[in-house]
Amino acid sequence: MAEVMVGVETAYYQRGEALAFDVARHHAMTGYAGDALGWLRISFNRHEPYLIAIGFDPAFRPTREEPGFDELLAELGLPPGSQDRGVRAMVRGPVR
Repeated sequence: MAEVMVGVETAYYQRGEALAFDVARHHAMTGYAGDALGWLRISFNRHEPYLIAIGFDPAFRPTREEPGFDELLAELGLPPGSQDRGVRAMVRGPVR
């Protein structure tokens, strides 16, 4: 099912009806971490608002091991390993 959604989201993106972030998320969920990172780069270049979620969205767990993921976090102003603190911050407030 997730692999079908990659195609669906890609078609929506090509028509301007989806974000690159959405395509990246579906690639990550299907285990195509390298492709997901490529789409996250497109999302970054387009200044898409949901990109900040990569630090804590569980769908991107496979992508966090990819070379370049920590670099992308840094470019977003997020520290490496922010995925561990991000969920706690969402639940309990800012990390101290």
